[in-house]
Amino acid sequence: MKRLCLQTMVVLGLLIIVLTTIRATDTLNKAEADLNSALQANNATKIKEAVSQIAEINNEKAIKVLMNQLSNNRISSDKYDTYWNLLNGLASFTDEKALEELGNFIVNNKTKTFSRDILFVLKSNQSPGMVKLLSRILEKCGRDYQVLALDHLSEIRSKKAVEALIDFLKQPVCKRDEDLRKHTIDSLHALVGTAPGHTLESITQWWSAHQNDAETTLFPETTRPAATTGTAVDNMDYVRMNIYDRLRRLPKDKIIVVSSDCQGCGKPGRLPLPEGSHDFDHIEQILERMRIPHTVVKKSEFDTEAYKIDDKVAVLFNCNMIRQHCTGATCRATQQTGGLRLLRCGGPGPHYPVTNILSDAGVEKVKNFVAKGGYLFSEDWILEEVLEKAFRGTVSHTRYFPNDTNVTIFPASGVTTHPYLKGVFERPVTQNAPSTSTGTTAVQRRELRVGQGKWKIDRDSPDIKIDKPNDITVLMVSSDIKANDKDIGAVALTFAYGPTGIIPPAATPTGGTSSGDAGYIKTKTGGQVMHVLSHFGKQLDTSDEFVLQNLLLNFLLESAERYYLKTKK
Repeated sequence: MKRLCLQTMVVLGLLIIVLTTIRATDTLNKAEADLNSALQANNATKIKEAVSQIAEINNEKAIKVLMNQLSNNRISSDKYDTYWNLLNGLASFTDEKALEELGNFIVNNKTKTFSRDILFVLKSNQSPGMVKLLSRILEKCGRDYQVLALDHLSEIRSKKAVEALIDFLKQPVCKRDEDLRKHTIDSLHALVGTAPGHTLESITQWWSAHQNDAETTLFPETTRPAATTGTAVDNMDYVRMNIYDRLRRLPKDKIIVVSSDCQGCGKPGRLPLPEGSHDFDHIEQILERMRIPHTVVKKSEFDTEAYKIDDKVAVLFNCNMIRQHCTGATCRATQQTGGLRLLRCGGPGPHYPVTNILSDAGVEKVKNFVAKGGYLFSEDWILEEVLEKAFRGTVSHTRYFPNDTNVTIFPASGVTTHPYLKGVFERPVTQNAPSTSTGTTAVQRRELRVGQGKWKIDRDSPDIKIDKPNDITVLMVSSDIKANDKDIGAVALTFAYGPTGIIPPAATPTGGTSSGDAGYIKTKTGGQVMHVLSHFGKQLDTSDEFVLQNLLLNFLLESAERYYLKTKK
């Protein structure tokens, strides 16, 4: 009788497994059908719902459904909402066999742009199966993939992650590539919260002594100083923080912010700006909060022949009033808009129109500065004032946005391993812990959120037209500002410029110095330009503001590292 009961229980157990499997299969089949239907109808909301349903099944078959959509070109990377919803779905799987399939998929498609993007969004996935996936990336993929994998492993608090980093440190590639070896060691230090040496021998000795320690001892609660700057600096990872410390040691005259001024201006109400100010932005205030040394230079001084910038590291332009406006002593602005952020004249004349714009000689000065290795950061109207003239035929504009608008922003597909996007789409995730007497707050990790951020684009801002697509690296895009199917909706870009003109980007990003890797700038020629279609201090929330701050921060980190390499300091 007991044997019969046992057999019955076994049969019932098997039956339950079979029924559960059938039910899961039916659910998956329905979700796949819903996804295909939504794709055919181009219904973004339904696509997102179907992807979520498939991801919730969380097994090998489910993840293959989503991977097949990419491999069969069912989802194009120029459909930003749909593309990143699918990738976010892939990143939410935690089943180890499913992640193993995903790792194989990335490796087998490593020449495809979507593989980089998958690895990028996986940063939020801290499940145990990720260590095996990332180890495979380190073994089978190139340097840009390896840098992302190392960064990810540095935040997975497990002994397997430690072993994966040490195993990679033993590989010939780390012996050949000093910068990659250093990055691997920095990732290990970040993970265990201590410095177990800087050589393979010292690290292996440390691990032999500590590999049997309890994980609570090996991985103490990650703490960092409570937010002190209120900027993206407070949430930087270990590797970037090391470079930031070097950036802060730059002489203050090496980074300059060009601030606008206008001779004869200053009447209240003349422009939608404080009296006497012609800046729509104040990058110097952001740098001050970030504690990055800098000097503010008025445009009138910058524009003189006597003011030299050959020894500068980076030049940053505040967006400013470059349109013709009245400086008449008796003129007052009306409430009537005249277009391009101007107000119409009112009151008696005489009227004295002036234009506060950089001279041709000033533009040429900027061009030569970049050609010799300088870094130029611009925003909004600086596209017209400087970029279109200095780098003619590279970028331009076709229209002005008629209204203030908030647009959803995405990383451009295929460039997610670029150093300038380091930390840009990450948000700090903190545990609920009371502040200690030392004023620290526990921080567990940073979570990647793609497709949730928004940027404010001002009325009358010029759009970005990419005139040389092969020579420009578009960093961020938005479908909300695309004028047509050929327009990619660029909101942030970068390009290199040297003595002979535009320098085409490498076929794949190298990882870059913002990831703790200075290798590629040792042989870099010419300088770098970054342009953004937005403003500091105008975003909807702190997270969106940090997107812009991180772009600028990464740009300056690289400029500082290049300065130190050139001066051997």
